[in-house]
Amino acid sequence: MAASRAGSRQRDLTEATPGERHTHWVLVETRNLANPAFAAVASWLITVWSTHDANELWQLPTLWWLAAAIVAVMVWLVCYFTLLRPRYSELAQRVARTEAEIQGAQHALQSVLEAALAQLMIDRGFANAESRISAYSVEHDRFVLLARHSTNPVLERRGRPTYPLDKGVIGQAWAAGSATRTDDVESRQEWEEMLVDSGEFTADEAAALTMWARSICAVRVDLGTHKLGMIVIESEMKGAFADGTAKHLRGRPIYSAVSDIVQWHEHFPRAKEWHDERMNGQATQRLQEPAWKSAKTA
Repeated sequence: MAASRAGSRQRDLTEATPGERHTHWVLVETRNLANPAFAAVASWLITVWSTHDANELWQLPTLWWLAAAIVAVMVWLVCYFTLLRPRYSELAQRVARTEAEIQGAQHALQSVLEAALAQLMIDRGFANAESRISAYSVEHDRFVLLARHSTNPVLERRGRPTYPLDKGVIGQAWAAGSATRTDDVESRQEWEEMLVDSGEFTADEAAALTMWARSICAVRVDLGTHKLGMIVIESEMKGAFADGTAKHLRGRPIYSAVSDIVQWHEHFPRAKEWHDERMNGQATQRLQEPAWKSAKTA
């Protein structure tokens, strides 16, 4: 019942006229100023009382100053627990505004990273329907996918949200700083058999992969001596990346921008989803995206 009344007050304030909102603002500001005002008045009265001669402190009319200070304190206490205390609806409204602002900032950060990844693909000439780029951070003992971009919607799917630190090209790059691999296969079946033989995937996992990534280039994101995450570019074309691709990638200004954004990894919705799942056993969806984009295939 109390919650419904609070919700009603919040809706009333949201739908209020400009004049009503202004009046509400005046009342809130008056209440905010009343607390220090009562304290200042009480302090001043006590100070005036204490400046009198010691022999007069407990005699009239000097005692009136102390009485006035006590009255001021009593009035403040009564007002604080009635008129001056923030209402539940106002506190709920503040929390809702703060949460909305945080969520907006997180989504803005997500959009900036996705735009930077798209620009990096264009800059390096990999913006085609057979390639994609992904940015990962390291949360505890896993790579967590922060963002992914491709001109091909099928390849842009979210896929597995986390990866182990010690497997595949991404694991090699984590240890060495960068890694490039080209799979010399001509068919999807050969490629799946190669993945199974490497021990990285089971037959069912290999068959479920949506991208036939015959070329992979992974570059580690560092902050000084601290390892933060990974930028991974994949292509279905064989031999898409030369041996010097990782070095050239690091030398591009847009790569530096991507690295700077990844440094804020703990604020990304997907990193927070992984933390929720790790701590509570169940992930809370924090990033609103189309259903096709969050398909659980790699």
